[in-house]
Amino acid sequence: MRIGVALSATAEGGGVAAPVGNTLYGKPPEAAPDPAEVSPYRAERYEPPTRVDRLPVPRACAVPPEEYPAQARREGFEGDVRLRLLVDAEGRVKEATLLSDPGRGLGPAAVAIARRHCRFEPALREGQPVATEVPFTVRFVLP
Repeated sequence: MRIGVALSATAEGGGVAAPVGNTLYGKPPEAAPDPAEVSPYRAERYEPPTRVDRLPVPRACAVPPEEYPAQARREGFEGDVRLRLLVDAEGRVKEATLLSDPGRGLGPAAVAIARRHCRFEPALREGQPVATEVPFTVRFVLP
């Protein structure tokens, strides 16, 4: 005795109607945005960190006092948050991934601070700016 499915046992033709396309984004806008406000799509020239000649160099990345997490401030808590940043070819942080979080709201605050306030000299590969990833520490210290 053999158990299984033979090709002759399958159905032919027919089918079920199913919606196609991306239905998760909702209704498209009624009018196109002003061309002056839209930047053209530009694919980043990404290089892994092991293939760049120079990693991104921080220019500015301070923790503004008003962005120190309230819970950590109340408890007098300080700490370091480790992140992995994707820095684009213009030196801006495009993505921030949390690697270590000491707690009390410091981790999510560090991700937001890195994206809003950190600027870098971009990584270089053969003299050309490229996007790459770099480990980075945001230090929270109370005044």
